[in-house]
Amino acid sequence: MKIQGYVIRKPDDQFSEDLANECITSAAEFGIEVDKVDGVYSNFDELLSKENLRINPGALKKFNTNGVKGCFLSHWNLWNLCLKKDSPLFIFEHDGLMIHPLPDNILDKFNDYLNLDYARHIFRRDMKNYENGISSNPPTKIIKLEPRMTESTGFKFMNRNHIVGAHGYILKPAGAKKIINGMRKDGICPADIAPNLGYIEMYYTDNTVVRVNAKMLKKSGGHSHTKQG
Repeated sequence: MKIQGYVIRKPDDQFSEDLANECITSAAEFGIEVDKVDGVYSNFDELLSKENLRINPGALKKFNTNGVKGCFLSHWNLWNLCLKKDSPLFIFEHDGLMIHPLPDNILDKFNDYLNLDYARHIFRRDMKNYENGISSNPPTKIIKLEPRMTESTGFKFMNRNHIVGAHGYILKPAGAKKIINGMRKDGICPADIAPNLGYIEMYYTDNTVVRVNAKMLKKSGGHSHTKQG
């Protein structure tokens, strides 16, 4: 089955447009077709209200910039599209850059959700060494994420049982449905915390497939792009 890709870009922003174009070109080298979609950069609270969404009480401190709200809503739109199309989606943020091919028969090797840059998670507090964590070899294994802090509940469990970064992942419709239902039930979380082991099965590749574009790392000083907007 062909996996359709989408890259979230900032409308009317040349830097974001250039990053998105690089993302599309990089994916095309590995046979992945990627279309641009406009991210959400305004009317955040109005859109949350329209979707009848509230912020998870435990995540209030995480929503400290409009960028976090916009990032969530941008992914929310694609999760709903995944469910509507009833087809897996390859989701990129504009700073995602595909550097390796996907393993053969990838859709047979995971359920719900596959993260494609576990190095970003490992080096989340040490992004200066992120480059060293990116292997020059393509991935050979798909690894299932195992839960941490199983005795905890609510947002504390979610926050300890997700994978940092949402710049490159594959989502199946079953996973999209579980995330959407979880957000409606418990309240929303940042885009990379919403997919968590409280709702879905999560997997990751042993080596990076989609890295953070070095141009974004330079501009942001290694911080998440959601801190910028």
